[in-house]
Amino acid sequence: MSEEKPGVKVPPPAIYAVALAAGIGLGYLVPVTLFTAFAWWYVAGILGAAAAGLALWAVATFKLAGTSVEPWHPARHLITHGPYAYMRNPMYVALTLLTAALAVGADLPWVLVLLPPAVVATDRLVIAHEEVHLTRKFGDAYRAYCQRVRRWGVV
Repeated sequence: MSEEKPGVKVPPPAIYAVALAAGIGLGYLVPVTLFTAFAWWYVAGILGAAAAGLALWAVATFKLAGTSVEPWHPARHLITHGPYAYMRNPMYVALTLLTAALAVGADLPWVLVLLPPAVVATDRLVIAHEEVHLTRKFGDAYRAYCQRVRRWGVV
């Protein structure tokens, strides 16, 4: 199989870090508070725990299969089990949940406003390249997987 690289140039955590930093900056320029009640800590905790659990499960699945977690390295195997049986991008879903958890827990509503653009940027700058790479490398097996499993799980 080809060792062609996916062509991903931007590390996905950097995309979410930019959204987080920009949200914090906007919070200084236009302060908004929404998540001040103690109950919001529970929401942040649930989001954070879901993010951590999903990320650990996804990374462990990749490691056990002997393929690289970094999206700029070529895929060695098509992973369709573990969390990948339910969504094609559990690591990016985990980053999204983690960013939402930080936004809620630290009362940073601007970060939540910038979260959808971070998801779109991840889709265009990372996932689009990965999907071309995986289609070239695994062909019909990857196409069939895409028919069975949604990109982000529920959407």
